[in-house]
Amino acid sequence: ELNENFNVSVPYYQTKSIKVRDSKFGLALVIETTPYSGNYLLGFQLAPEEKLREVHKEILTL
Repeated sequence: ELNENFNVSVPYYQTKSIKVRDSKFGLALVIETTPYSGNYLLGFQLAPEEKLREVHKEILTL
């Protein structure tokens, strides 16, 4: 189920990977957390695709 009001805060040092990948909703920004922080796999849909790629690139430069 897609929740449009979902908000999350993940400390950067607790992220294991940040990728763009295909999902059942189309392309998504996927953030995987470390085992220490729960091993979560969080997917976020951003439209248009250019914005998704821009946000992904910006996060990777942090």
